[in-house]
Amino acid sequence: KDYFTLNSDHFFDKIYFSFNQKEVIINFQTTSDIFKYPFSYNDLKEKIFYKISNYKISYNEVDYYPIQQKIENQISSCKLTYTHSLILGNLFLFDHGISKNDLYKKIWPNDKKFSINKIDTHLTNIKNILKKKINFAFKVSSKNGLLKLIID
Repeated sequence: KDYFTLNSDHFFDKIYFSFNQKEVIINFQTTSDIFKYPFSYNDLKEKIFYKISNYKISYNEVDYYPIQQKIENQISSCKLTYTHSLILGNLFLFDHGISKNDLYKKIWPNDKKFSINKIDTHLTNIKNILKKKINFAFKVSSKNGLLKLIID
């Protein structure tokens, strides 16, 4: 199931599956789950989705949940739009920076007309929303068409 695709060689983390004649073992980060045969495919799917949806990236004083499209601090949380979450996710994945053109193509691959201002508008909206909802100053540098998160 394709929950959150960024179509690149970059990824947040990996889930490992081990199969033997008696069970399937799922390893994700520091936890393992064992499913003895026979098991329900729905149980397996729910467990995987639970694990990946609770995956978070900690950044300064906030936690970002890519699958839940949510960012939170100790006081409050903010649900992001799908587009805003894709932008934020790509900024985390490409910690050395991502070109505005590449980011645009990842988010709007079917656009026939290319408008780089669309990225800038969404970045401004993300900054304003995060400041208003969770009082967080989201910082991104843009130099020579390369976007990069500024980490203090």
